Amino acid sequence: MAARIRASLVSCALVKMTDTPVGEYDVLEVSRTLLKECVEVLNASAAGLLLADPSGELQVVASTIEASDLVEVYATAG
Repeated sequence: MAARIRASLVSCALVKMTDTPVGEYDVLEVSRTLLKECVEVLNASAAGLLLADPSGELQVVASTIEASDLVEVYATAG
């Protein structure tokens, strides 16, 4: 039963992500949607998206929690 629920959540998440217009779209909004769906599918309490800048330093791009400083702590620990 849990596998069916998770499969349904994944299917819904994929549909939401593919509904993003191909032309102009807000990258940050798509990132937040992706993180929100990941939190729901994985039953996590929060998620964050980090990308490396040109110098290799990780930067917080999006987070499901306002405490992005906490996400930055994890970034520097890794």
